[in-house]
Amino acid sequence: MTTSITIGNFKGGVGKTTTCVTFSYLLNKAHRKTLLIDFDPQGNASEIIEKHFLYSNKKIPKV
Repeated sequence: MTTSITIGNFKGGVGKTTTCVTFSYLLNKAHRKTLLIDFDPQGNASEIIEKHFLYSNKKIPKV
């Protein structure tokens, strides 16, 4: 069974990206299949994942 979790708020600067990245990281550490989709044009979630959670020799291809 698939579960979708959405985190949203109309106000900026309330920690949506940080919450999403941390939550997806923790789910992954608990051996759950996790997909984090970053719809932000600035790509902040993707940048956080790349800089802090991936090994330096593995790179996410730029799309």
